[in-house]
Amino acid sequence: MSCPGRGPIEERVLEAIRPTEIQLRLLSRAYDLIRRALERSLAAHGLDFVIEPEGSFAKGTLLRDRWEMDVFVLFKGVDEGWVLSESLGPLREALQGFPVISKFSEHPYLTVSLMGMEIDVVPAIYAERPSTGLGVGRTPFHTRYVRSKLNNCMADEVRLLKSFLKIRLL
Repeated sequence: MSCPGRGPIEERVLEAIRPTEIQLRLLSRAYDLIRRALERSLAAHGLDFVIEPEGSFAKGTLLRDRWEMDVFVLFKGVDEGWVLSESLGPLREALQGFPVISKFSEHPYLTVSLMGMEIDVVPAIYAERPSTGLGVGRTPFHTRYVRSKLNNCMADEVRLLKSFLKIRLL
């Protein structure tokens, strides 16, 4: 792809840091596998939810050396207390058979290790508008906003910036 003002050095760097088609296909397959497992189990429990990819994978700004993905399970009709104390049970049950580790930030979440990838499965409350509750609930709005603003050239600029910021001086 040719973007205005982009020089040959930037293009060479981008070729090295953009994920390959194979990587993107594998990540998409992993997302589908996790999504289907979650959908089957959570629906069987009568839970109302929406599943969405988030983060760099969803925004199209993933770097080649970052085999990771965020999968958000946005639960309807629950409150913060349920997300904080009860949400991991149904998620863990849905993902039995996968190697899963429980983790905690401001909220609990699970990390699935699959084919060398780390997939964070994050419970949150479904909302029509951003709220002041758990910060994780605003992530889907951020992802949608960024996706609405980024074109392919801009996504590559984000990749360049992210890659530049990762450089460490010895």
